[in-house]
Parts: sequence; C-alpha cells; structure tokens
Amino acid sequence: MIETPSLALQFKESPQVLDELVRSVSLRCGGDEAFSAFAIEWIGTHLKTHAWPGNYRELEQCVRNLLIRGQYYPPQLRSAGQLEWLSQAPRGALSADDLLNAYCRHVYAQTGTYEASATKLGLDRRTVRARVEN
Repeated sequence: MIETPSLALQFKESPQVLDELVRSVSLRCGGDEAFSAFAIEWIGTHLKTHAWPGNYRELEQCVRNLLIRGQYYPPQLRSAGQLEWLSQAPRGALSADDLLNAYCRHVYAQTGTYEASATKLGLDRRTVRARVEN
C-alpha cells in the first residue's frame, strides 16, 4: 500500500505546495492570479494550523468558498473529550436534528472523511457532509 502524507503535513514541510495547489484550484474554478494570491494569504492567516481532514477536496471547497463568499469556515470537528452535546441528550435539550448533526460531526472527527463516516453511519456521503457542515 502506498501512503501519501496528509495535506497539513505537506503544507508544513513544503509551504510552496499550498501555493501550487491553491493556484491550480483557483484557476480551475474561475479565479485569476490576484484571487490566488488573496486565497493563499487568507489560508495562511486563518487556517495556518488547520488539519485539513478532507485533504484536497476540503482545500478545493475552501477555495470555492473564498471565491464566492470571501471566507471559509471549516466544519467544527469535536474530539471524544469534547462531547458536551452528549450530556445534553438525556435531558432532552437537543432536537433530533441537533443530535444527529453532533453525532455526524463526532464520527467525521474520528474517520476524517465523509465517505468513511457515511459507511460507518449507514448514510449517504452527501447527507453526512450536510450534517457535519450544519
């Protein structure tokens, strides 16, 4: 099996990889060199320590959001030690939607991909993504 380093590790070890990938995605999505420079600077400022669990697809989504909205907010990932929503569930403080969203985020934090989360949850990948980003 061939394993490639995570996007976060690639960016840390070789910052020019970020520049190259952002330029490529930007041009493919209709951006220009000026936008590419903006996106590279924005990511460097706002997402310097981001883990990029979605790897290239998440970077692409980030660039698309920057192009359209001028900002990007990655899904809030929660570790097993930060499950405050779990303590609210028995009290009935969460709606079914809130509970499902929180659980999807929890599983996504464990698996790192929408596909793996969908398989584990028995849901469609697009449904998991919508729940994680909600």
